[in-house]
Amino acid sequence: MRRLQLAPDAQYWHRLWSVRLAALGAVGTVASVVFPGVLGFINPLDRPRTYACIAFAFFVAIFVSRLVDQKDVPDA
Repeated sequence: MRRLQLAPDAQYWHRLWSVRLAALGAVGTVASVVFPGVLGFINPLDRPRTYACIAFAFFVAIFVSRLVDQKDVPDA
């Protein structure tokens, strides 16, 4: 069984846009559930289609941002 190994650029996780977008999406998801009055326009219980479209857009952005060459992350 192979051991889990980190990617060569894992030490630059804070510079990767995919990680930044994933963190922003996670915070937005939690905020939409915990504070539905503040973020009522994306409350998943009131407008599930709107929420699903926003979540889908975040996942696509995360996927694309990981494929784009990022100048502030050195090559491993």
